[in-house]
Amino acid sequence: MVVKYIGEVVPGKLSSASAVEVFDNKVYIAGDNINFIYLYSKRFFLIDRVKLFADADFEEQKKPVKKDWEAMSVITAAGRYPKLLLIGSGSKNVVRDYAILLNLSSRKINNVEHWPRFYNSVRKFLKPDEELNIEGLAQVKDHLVLLNRGNVNTGNAIFITDVSAAFHYTDFIHRIESAPFDIAETKAGFTGAYYLEEIDTLFYTAAAELTSNAYYDGKVLGSAVGCFFNVSQRLKDNVWVPDKQIAFNNQLQGKVESLTLLRKIDNKYVFLVVTDNDGVPGSMYQLLIEL
Repeated sequence: MVVKYIGEVVPGKLSSASAVEVFDNKVYIAGDNINFIYLYSKRFFLIDRVKLFADADFEEQKKPVKKDWEAMSVITAAGRYPKLLLIGSGSKNVVRDYAILLNLSSRKINNVEHWPRFYNSVRKFLKPDEELNIEGLAQVKDHLVLLNRGNVNTGNAIFITDVSAAFHYTDFIHRIESAPFDIAETKAGFTGAYYLEEIDTLFYTAAAELTSNAYYDGKVLGSAVGCFFNVSQRLKDNVWVPDKQIAFNNQLQGKVESLTLLRKIDNKYVFLVVTDNDGVPGSMYQLLIEL
C-alpha cells in the first residue's frame, strides 16, 4: 500500500472533527462534542450545519455531558432509503450510549435514540480490563462492523452485528480479536473505519495516544491508515490481522480520527481524513491511496 499526502482542505476551522462520510457529492462531518453535523460540498464550501437535537445550540459540549459522537456511516437496508448513522462511543455509561439516524434526502433527523440495551449487550463481550470505546463504524453487506479502540494498557476489538440494529434492537453480536500495528513503539487504537465494497476492503485509521483509559485524553504520538482485505468473507472469524498499515509523518497535524472515499482515479483512491487534537480546531486532508 502506498499513501501520498495531497494537501489540506481549508473549509474554515472545524470546531471538532471525529467522523466523516461522503454521500451524493456532499461531505458530512461530525464532532465528538458538538450537537450538529457539518455539511460541505465536494468543493469544500460549507452548505449547512444540521442540528442533532431540535433544541440544541451551536456551543461545544463540556466533557462530562458530551455524547462523544465518534463513529458514522451511511447505511442501507432493504426497502429503506440510505441513512446516516451516527453513534456515541459508549465510553461513559448512559451519557454516551446514543445513536442518531439522519435522513439523507430531507436532511432531517429521523431518530435520536438512547441505546443502553444495545451498548450493554456489547459491553458483555468486553474482557475484564477493557472499556467500551467505539470509534469506527462501517456497513459490510448486511452487517455493521464496530471498531472498539483500546489504549496503552488494553487491546482493540471488532464487534459485528446486524444492520437491523440501526432500526430496532438486536442481540446478535460477534467479537473479533484485532489491533492495528504499533505506532512509535506504542499500542495503536482504532479511530475510524470505511468499507469499500468494490474491493471488499475495510480501511481504518488508528492513533497512538498516551492514555490509560477511554475517558481521558493523552499526548498523540502518531497516526496511521491501514486495511483488511476480503472482509465480507471474514465476518465469522475470531481474529483479524491488518493486511496493510502506513504511519503518517508530521504532515498531518493532530490525531487522525476517520476517513472516507472522495473519488477514484484508475486503481488509486483519494480519501478524505479528518483530524482532531483535543482543544485545537480540527482539519481535513486528502490522501491518495494505492493498494
